[in-house]
Amino acid sequence: MKSKHSKSWTFPVLFAVLSLIGAGCGTPAPAAWNLDLTKQTPASIDVDIVGVQPSDESQLMNMKVDDWWAPPPNDLIRRGYKDMSLTSNFETGDKWAVSHDDPIWKKWFGAGVDEIMVIANLPRVHDNSPNDPRRKFLKLTKGAWKDATKQTLEIHIQDDRVRVVTAMQAGK
Repeated sequence: MKSKHSKSWTFPVLFAVLSLIGAGCGTPAPAAWNLDLTKQTPASIDVDIVGVQPSDESQLMNMKVDDWWAPPPNDLIRRGYKDMSLTSNFETGDKWAVSHDDPIWKKWFGAGVDEIMVIANLPRVHDNSPNDPRRKFLKLTKGAWKDATKQTLEIHIQDDRVRVVTAMQAGK
């Protein structure tokens, strides 16, 4: 005959095990990356790297890229993200590197950023759709990218688009 107390430990142990499994399945924390941007167009190009908080992702994905690059005083969207962005003006053949230990990462992560937007003011006419090739969103989790040991995201600014050279992991 089994004692009624022999299974009294089952529920607490099962609960603890499930809690540990659930904690391990959470979203991985974002990580700072080395960002290597290379301009591959003869045009002079302005490029912004913007820390994107989850609450702003939809707005930034659906905005017209032309609205981001509107001349002052109509550049309200861009000015609104000035404290969460880095800007560079590329001259012919330029490279731009942002180190994984740049202070901007601490600022971004302190604000809850989990991805970045790379957006370029390219000279060609584009459709301003959510898939506008002048803008790319990059997740910052290590598991999202192949060869995470280098901890570098390589990005090319071309005549017609922002091109991410670093390969994403399958299914990310």
